[in-house]
Amino acid sequence: MEDIQLKKLFVIVFGLILIVLLTFAVWNQESDPKVETDTDTPRTVATDAGPPPDALVNMPSDQVWSPETEREVVNWQRAHGHYYVIDALNAADGYSDEFELTHPYTAYDNATLSQLADSGDLDALVMLADRLGVSDRNSSNRLHVEAAARGSTYSMFVISSAFTEPDIGGTDEELHTYNLSSLAWLQAAIQQGDLGAIVAFNVNAPAYLDDNDRKYICQKAGTILADLSQQRSHLGLPPFDSNGPDVPDEYREQQMNQAMLICP
Repeated sequence: MEDIQLKKLFVIVFGLILIVLLTFAVWNQESDPKVETDTDTPRTVATDAGPPPDALVNMPSDQVWSPETEREVVNWQRAHGHYYVIDALNAADGYSDEFELTHPYTAYDNATLSQLADSGDLDALVMLADRLGVSDRNSSNRLHVEAAARGSTYSMFVISSAFTEPDIGGTDEELHTYNLSSLAWLQAAIQQGDLGAIVAFNVNAPAYLDDNDRKYICQKAGTILADLSQQRSHLGLPPFDSNGPDVPDEYREQQMNQAMLICP
C-alpha cells in the first residue's frame, strides 16, 4: 500500500513540474542570463496533493513567455482534471514562488466526493479516483477512464503510468508493448491539447522509436480517443474540445517542435 501511495505522489509531483519545465524550456531558448532558484523556501502542501517542485524559476517576460501565458496554461490544466496544479503567478511581480496547494475538497470524505462526482464535478471524480488507487485499483482505474472521457488529461497521465509500474512482469517484448501503450495515453493527451503531455512523453519515451513503434503509438492513441469519445457521447457530453490553452502561436509552436512524436 505504501508503494502505491508513493506512485500516486510521483504522478502528482511529475505533473506539478510540467508547467515549470514548459516555461523554462521556452525561456532558455530566448535568453542566456543566469537563473536564480530558491530551494529553501518552505512550501505549504495539502495532504493529498504531494510535494511541490523543488524550486520555481524567476523568468522575465518576453514575446513568447509571459505571466498571462503561464496563467492560461495553469487555468487550462485546472479545467482538465489537474486539481493539484499551482498558481505560481503573482499579479504584483508577474512571477512568485508563493503558492498554496490546498484544494477545498481535500477535507471531504469519499462519500461526499462520490456525490459530487455523480453530479458531474470533475475535480471530485479525479480526486476520488486517486484516493481509491490505494485500496481499490479496479475502481480507481474505472473512475480515471470516466474522468478522461469527461476531459481529464490528468487521468490520462495516471493511466499511462499504470503500464510502467515496477511490479509489472512479462517478457522483454511484452514490457516494450506496455511502454508503448503508456506512451499512447500520453499521445492521446497531447492530441487533446495538453502541452504538458509533450514533456511527459519525451521523458518517458526510449531514446529511439522506430517506425513500427510510432505506428503502434499513433494507432493506439486513436483507438483510445475513439473509445473515450464514445463514452463521452453516452454521458450526454458534447465532442471533445482539443484546442488546448489559448496561448500565443509562437509559444505553442515551440512546445510542439520539442515533441518526439506528434501523431497526425
